[in-house]
Amino acid sequence: MRIQFVTSPEVSIIIPCLNEEKHIGNVIKAIARQTFSLDNMEVLIADGGSKDKTREIIQSKINEFPELSIKIIDNPKKIIPAALNQAIMASKGEMIIRMDAHAIPDENYVKYWHIDHVIPCAKFNVSEVEEQQICFHWTNLCPMV
Repeated sequence: MRIQFVTSPEVSIIIPCLNEEKHIGNVIKAIARQTFSLDNMEVLIADGGSKDKTREIIQSKINEFPELSIKIIDNPKKIIPAALNQAIMASKGEMIIRMDAHAIPDENYVKYWHIDHVIPCAKFNVSEVEEQQICFHWTNLCPMV
């Protein structure tokens, strides 16, 4: 079964980070320039307690791009898997895109993102390990056309 979206799906972009002051502003700027509707997108940045200016820069980008929903998620464990889990649990999107803090996605990256979930992640309780395994298992993924 493949889900056909009548309108653009809600997309959650999750970004784990720790001390990324040199890069975080650029990735947020690139996300804000996406051709995909910003109204249907949220950005969740799971910060592992950065000691540099990462959080200040994120806050400045929140102010610079008010049309883009950007949220900071605390990641006290300071490891990427925990960051991803925290961000996924806080996400609202039907689709989840994982992105690195030092990535610079093309302006059409979200619009033409090539993987879809057969059953949207929003249908799972991703705080449960078993449901995470089902949601992100390869059998629940298919290319978008």
